[in-house]
Amino acid sequence: MGSTKNIVIPGFHKLPITLDIFFNEDLQQKPVIIYVHGFNGFKGWGNFDLIANKIEAA
Repeated sequence: MGSTKNIVIPGFHKLPITLDIFFNEDLQQKPVIIYVHGFNGFKGWGNFDLIANKIEAA
């Protein structure tokens, strides 16, 4: 599995949005799953990397 972490894109009012991308490196097309942490969470906390790994392995 590959990943690209801490990509920053401009959001509303030019406030930054930081994201991580997890992907399978086998070059086969697959559906895209967007998993967000919700209000009062942040991407570097809790089990988000573990969940991304489980989704990628499915």
